[in-house]
Amino acid sequence: MKTYRRSLPVQEDQPKHIKVVVERNFKQIVLDNDNDILLLIFSPTDKSSKKFAEIIENEVVKKLKITDRSNMKLEFAALDIIGNEVEYLDGRISAVPMILLYQGNNKTKYKIYQGEANAEELCDFIVDNSYHPVERDDL
Repeated sequence: MKTYRRSLPVQEDQPKHIKVVVERNFKQIVLDNDNDILLLIFSPTDKSSKKFAEIIENEVVKKLKITDRSNMKLEFAALDIIGNEVEYLDGRISAVPMILLYQGNNKTKYKIYQGEANAEELCDFIVDNSYHPVERDDL
């Protein structure tokens, strides 16, 4: 018997840079590929979560020269932890927002970002911890 897990509907029309992950597609988007995945776990009512999402979308993407997600080995994803119960995260979420980096060569472990809501620090974390090389625009 399969355990029921809360999941928001899969979003067919994905935003340009940050994929929306729900319980039903978590494995497909985060685990079943060899890309590095930066996952923002958030609560829709949390102001800090919104700040991190804006920093990723508006600053980090530009600083890391992410223009076309089709041939990138680094992807950004976001998961509403209130609307989704993800089996792979059971008991692992201690606070929101929480940022996890799943490395392309080992999806059984992840790195936890513990810095401030700051584009420079987040870029440093990604560059230092990604399995695949990440090009950075320091201009």
